[in-house]
Amino acid sequence: MAVTTQTLVDAADDLVIKITKKFTNTTNESATNIVDVSGLAANAGGTACSAVAIQKIKAQISGVTVELLWDATTDVSCLKLDGDVDMDYSDVPGERALTNNSAAGKTGDLLLTTTGAASGDFFNIVLYCLKKY
Repeated sequence: MAVTTQTLVDAADDLVIKITKKFTNTTNESATNIVDVSGLAANAGGTACSAVAIQKIKAQISGVTVELLWDATTDVSCLKLDGDVDMDYSDVPGERALTNNSAAGKTGDLLLTTTGAASGDFFNIVLYCLKKY
């Protein structure tokens, strides 16, 4: 089964997505694009979204480890997740979120990689993001 990404909210400032997968074998995900900023709604002025910043994460992850990556020429690790996750970065000064700190070749997209997959492992992740223009 492939990674399923469902957009719950794509508003001017906010993006909420749900990402799920149940593994039927030991094949891990490798830099799977879970947020393609070029496909997100523009703001009221018509400006296209150029990046997202992660404000909150809620997840259930069983067996496998999930790593979120900022897409760039050399992808940059954002977070590694496992188990039950409830993270809130809205109190981070300035941005109120985790921002993309990649450099050369930065696309603004968010990728997902897994390690340690076995049949029956799964993840259910809800990401609350702030859209950047």
